[in-house]
Amino acid sequence: MKDYNSYVEAESPQIKLHSTSPMLQESHQHQLEISEPNMPRITTEQVRLGIQGRKDIRRQFLNLPYPILLFGIFIAMVLTHTPIHKVYLADHGISTVLNPKPTDILPSRAIMNFMNIRGMQDIPQWINNSVLPAVFTKNAANGTILPPQLQGRVSSFNQLVGAVEFSVLNSQMTDCQSDSLLAKRYGPCFDFDSDYDIKEGNLSTRNIRRLPWYTMYIPIANPDPYARFKRWQDEGSVGGYYLSMATREFHVKITTYNGELDMFSYMHFKIEVEQGGSYSPTYKVQSVPTNPYTTSSVNVVLDALVGLLFLRILVSRLLHLKRQLFKQEPWNCEVGISLIEWCTIIMIILYYAAWIQVCKKFFSSHFEDQLAQLSSFYDNLYKLPLAQQRVVMATSNQPILSDFIDSFAPAIEFVYVVSIVACLQLAVHVLAAFQFHPTMNILTNTIISSLKRLGSFLVIFLLVVIALATSGCLLFGPQLDEFSSLHKSMVTCINMLFGGYSYDLIKDINDLAIIWFWVSQSIVTLVLVNIMLAVIIAAHQEVVDVGLGKRSFIDEFALTVKDMIRINIFRRRDYIERFEQYLNVEPEPREVWTAKGLEQALGLTWNQATNLIKKLKIFANTVDAPVTKISQISVQEARIGIKARRELRRHFINAPFPFLLFIAFIGMVLTHTPIHQVYKVDHGITTMLNPSYMDLYLALTSINFKNIRKMDDIPKWINGTVIPSVFTYFEVDGATELPDVLKVRISSYNQLVGALEISVFNTQSAKCQSDNLLASDYGPCFDFESKHEVTDGNLTERNTRTHPWYSVYMPYHIPNPYKRFTEWAINGTAGGYFLSMATREVHVKITTYNGELDIFSYIHFKIEVDEGGTFTPTYKIESVPTNPYATDSLNIALDVIVGIFMLRIFLRRLWHLKRQMFRQEAWTCDLRTTIIEWITLGFVALYYLSWFSLCKKFFGTGFEEQFAKLNDFYDELYKLPSAQQPDYMHKSTQPELADFIDTFAPAIDFLYTVSIVACLQLVCAVCSPIPSYAHIKRLGSFCFVFLLVVVALATSGCLLFGPQLEEFSSLHRAMVTCINMLFGGYSYELIKDANDMSLVWFWASQTVVTLVLVNIMLAVIIAAHQEIVDNNNKNRSILDELFLVTRDIFKHNVICRPNRFEHLEERLQYDAELTDMLSADQLAKVLQITERQAEKMIVKLKKYASTSSDWPVSTNRVSAGGQETSRMSNEVLVQRVNDLESKMDLMIELLRRSQRQY
Repeated sequence: MKDYNSYVEAESPQIKLHSTSPMLQESHQHQLEISEPNMPRITTEQVRLGIQGRKDIRRQFLNLPYPILLFGIFIAMVLTHTPIHKVYLADHGISTVLNPKPTDILPSRAIMNFMNIRGMQDIPQWINNSVLPAVFTKNAANGTILPPQLQGRVSSFNQLVGAVEFSVLNSQMTDCQSDSLLAKRYGPCFDFDSDYDIKEGNLSTRNIRRLPWYTMYIPIANPDPYARFKRWQDEGSVGGYYLSMATREFHVKITTYNGELDMFSYMHFKIEVEQGGSYSPTYKVQSVPTNPYTTSSVNVVLDALVGLLFLRILVSRLLHLKRQLFKQEPWNCEVGISLIEWCTIIMIILYYAAWIQVCKKFFSSHFEDQLAQLSSFYDNLYKLPLAQQRVVMATSNQPILSDFIDSFAPAIEFVYVVSIVACLQLAVHVLAAFQFHPTMNILTNTIISSLKRLGSFLVIFLLVVIALATSGCLLFGPQLDEFSSLHKSMVTCINMLFGGYSYDLIKDINDLAIIWFWVSQSIVTLVLVNIMLAVIIAAHQEVVDVGLGKRSFIDEFALTVKDMIRINIFRRRDYIERFEQYLNVEPEPREVWTAKGLEQALGLTWNQATNLIKKLKIFANTVDAPVTKISQISVQEARIGIKARRELRRHFINAPFPFLLFIAFIGMVLTHTPIHQVYKVDHGITTMLNPSYMDLYLALTSINFKNIRKMDDIPKWINGTVIPSVFTYFEVDGATELPDVLKVRISSYNQLVGALEISVFNTQSAKCQSDNLLASDYGPCFDFESKHEVTDGNLTERNTRTHPWYSVYMPYHIPNPYKRFTEWAINGTAGGYFLSMATREVHVKITTYNGELDIFSYIHFKIEVDEGGTFTPTYKIESVPTNPYATDSLNIALDVIVGIFMLRIFLRRLWHLKRQMFRQEAWTCDLRTTIIEWITLGFVALYYLSWFSLCKKFFGTGFEEQFAKLNDFYDELYKLPSAQQPDYMHKSTQPELADFIDTFAPAIDFLYTVSIVACLQLVCAVCSPIPSYAHIKRLGSFCFVFLLVVVALATSGCLLFGPQLEEFSSLHRAMVTCINMLFGGYSYELIKDANDMSLVWFWASQTVVTLVLVNIMLAVIIAAHQEIVDNNNKNRSILDELFLVTRDIFKHNVICRPNRFEHLEERLQYDAELTDMLSADQLAKVLQITERQAEKMIVKLKKYASTSSDWPVSTNRVSAGGQETSRMSNEVLVQRVNDLESKMDLMIELLRRSQRQY
């Protein structure tokens, strides 16, 4: 580069003429400083940014400790107010005695675990054997009598406060909802809808009332709590207000105080009886210290610290609000921080309000005085005779004290909930405090960026989860609580993503369980979750790349701390502040400052000036660059934007209809077949007829159906479980006979319909297939190949035959079902057609009707005996409402809504077909959507055909007339002498009715299957406008290899473990097991002892399939997703576009603002004077709007244009990688360009000064 003097002499004689002036000498010296290559320099703009950045970052670092301290101190304060370690000790000690785990109790007929209560008769046993012995302790462990002050303690240290409260809620009889013949025969229903508050009535009424609440209090002063409970039982049974069919709820409430921990505990045992007859026990314990400020003085200190930090935030927000009210700051200044801090203020206030409310219950409510008064009352009460005790008890204030104690539980629970929310809010507050720094806001920015990217994906994810949850609800809801309603099913499906639900729990419920499990795991776990992870990782990487290498939190923090220590503690000179003052009074502002210039201007040394420049550059780097405004747009972009706006509006207006159809269809399906009600019925029946192992506390006398392993178990199960559960004649006490209309009900509310059918299928003896010596000595084999349907033969034959089917029907009217079954078994045994070696199958079929819920249920128990002698019991229950349109009017409304949506799709397809036939559209136009919508129409129509076919069985087939006729037949039958009954039984139409009832199960199964497929098809209809993520071509060859490997592993597993394990007993079962292993559905523990090669096989299968093939498949899916993302060069966001269109529609179609886009479109069509580029100023003049409005309109047009396929990619977006590469390459050139620019600017400034002086 030429010397500056020679350059000036050659190019400007005027400068040469006056080169000896002082100003030119100073400028010449300044230019020489700048021209030096290693001279530290900084522009004035950077200086000003650095000064501002220093102020901002000092303020941010000074404010940073306060949210962190508030978060830590608040958590410490919460855990000191409610010391959880002490709460656990108190709660665990109580629960160990009153509600132990099943593993803590040895199988016994005496001990009843509360959570295993499944029948009314279990409740008195639990109270007598668990509650009363645990609460009313009189003796020590060695048998000695305890002192009075040590009696009545649960687990030695939790003393009873007040009294143990027992309450029974009995409902009244009412008419059933349905008006069918089944409902009329059912008898009276019970009122499960009315609410009865236990607090209703005055003190005297509550102490002596019997209905609807029947209550008893047993205080610690009671001399004989067992006798008191027995007397309460007997009086209630005689009066009809103790446990009965009318019972809806049973409550036990216990309050204790632990002096060792100063802990007040409230226990509430609640048993709810559902309309299906099942029992739902729930247990809750809440504990809180009675005086935390006495037992721990640190509470006051922590409260004071929280108060000071809270006061600081409140004052800061109020000052900020004052400046905004006086227009000293704009309202949109720090909106996010303001909102978060106001939420923090509210949550802290709410917490202390809840905490003070709990404390007031101990200190300001006279609780202790009332308790002392009640204790004196009970001491005097039990000195009186029994007759006088009942009279005096009417004046007890126990109900008032009980109501007050009941208020503790919601108050404590509210404190816990508010504490949790407040802690989360304070964590958000801390994250917001770190938001100023790019290396510390990675989490929040990743979440925000991911939400924008995941907009459309989350919609698809939600649709798939809802569809799978609905299908799971239909498949497993009748028998599993986890799927008994849509929201529970959704929770279960999401839990399966995190391994929170096992395949073993559903595999025996339905034949489609394995398919549903595979589909849910494949679609959700392998595909959707991994796509979501890929999106989040990409968003995180982009957030990291944006700030990579630019700033360092540690360096900036160290610089700020060092700067503050040097200036504010050691009182050194603040050169930056001095530099700012110099800039404000400088007569001739400079564009560039060098180290020598700072030496002369501020009187610094070379090192001080150099360090000052470095600091200012670091501080300047913390200030974000100003956003460049978009102030012009081309005419072509404007035309594309206007067209894209119209198309985008049409797409978003049409988008809700498939989604609404999907939601309406799911609502309609779950209303036609109300799974939550079906579950109640099925659960109530299953609890009695097919209980789980843990429900069988009388293991010595009861046979569980699933545990039947030999022929002798079948009669025991029928006599010990089936007949007692079906033919109920007495109340809970076993002595009071039920009214005729309430007899023969399973679990109180499920009445037998028709007759209990028991059938035995016996085969004939046949010659063995083999002809060797062993076969000849074996004797006759049995025919396991022939099939004989139970429906074969006419009515008379079926009523009289004994082979191959031997059946018995026990109807509702039978006087002695035990005797009838015994006679049938004896006759069959004598004739050789009862249970024997020839028996292949045993069937027990039961049909019930629940009038409380209007549910018709079909129960089928089947026991198959295979050639190896193994018994395989299977259980199936199907339930459906008999008249859903009468019991729930919502059905008609949902049917109409679905019909309207389907009519819209049908008319749209017909109109589309017409246009194609008249060649107004091509046949390939929108082909995928056309196929999906026609398939949707077909499946919805198929669903309604199956639904109407099922409804027709109740209304259009004479079912109720046949049933009434059969009932009359049985009435006549049992009026005859026993000798004439067998001949008269030949005329029975029971087999025909039984055949008709058997058709319900496949009809219900078909309805559920069609519902599931239709739901999945509607998901495809909703997603049809969205580009598919599936790359089937990539997975074609991979799936072939995958199948080969699975078949090979299944074959080897079949050979290794098939002889011992059912899961490998055939090739298709082994393949199912191998695939289940991918999803954690099978454990190594089950095969490790089956074969010596099990470990090698397990390692090989897991290595080849799980580690290699599955990860290859995941890589293919992620690569396909990444390719789609890379092809989406426009970087569109459905959330941004939805917000843009919604705001546009609201503005122009709701508020009726002028539509400037239409005005601009008209001008573009007819105004030839418009140039190719439209500036904001020009657009404002054309549309007669302000320039600010014109700039906003240009931004919107560019956003709309970017959604069009005609929009050139290169004008819109460069990929994130390209942006980063461009940024990094530009940084290399920036310094050189700045050097050249600064030198040229100084030359021009010298020329201008010399000319002005000249």
